[in-house]
Amino acid sequence: MDSKELAQLVTREVLARLKGASGQGPTCGAADICSACGRCVVAREDAVRQFMQGGASRISAAGGVGKVAVDLARLIDHTLSAIW
Repeated sequence: MDSKELAQLVTREVLARLKGASGQGPTCGAADICSACGRCVVAREDAVRQFMQGGASRISAAGGVGKVAVDLARLIDHTLSAIW
């Protein structure tokens, strides 16, 4: 396998993992592995609160995540969310 083939293989694997099992895009996976789905504010509220206690002042969220706890919703920076 040459370097180009290896790069293509790695790219395919990364994209497959980002799509998640549903093929609909990233989804919240195992607690120790972040899939960058943008759903932490609803799926992992405890983790987001730990980030906030650690000094984070803003968070991002994917569009359409659903109902978000008030204490977390006020911290969502919609300019960060634009990338989702």
